[in-house]
Amino acid sequence: MDNTKYTVKVEATFDTVDQANTFVNLMAWMEMCGNIGHSSDFVVHLDGDGAARPKFLFDTAAMQKRYEELRHDMCKEYDKKPYGEGVSLRADAFFVFE
Repeated sequence: MDNTKYTVKVEATFDTVDQANTFVNLMAWMEMCGNIGHSSDFVVHLDGDGAARPKFLFDTAAMQKRYEELRHDMCKEYDKKPYGEGVSLRADAFFVFE
């Protein structure tokens, strides 16, 4: 992968300051790991109550289109599961930088 730089705008509404802090901590952790060259797997719990509804907007039309297609493909995978079964998706199984 080349060193292409993307700018991502995040829009989200949080019910509490704690929720906002948790989201910011997640972003800070990902940035720190990248800066120090630390590899890490971590679990993120999303309660799915629809409160925050984060939206990610990319600075290029091509990347935004790829992102929207990714979201669409993930929804198709989610819809294949029986109601209540839940779904485990790995983003790297869908999205590959070219």
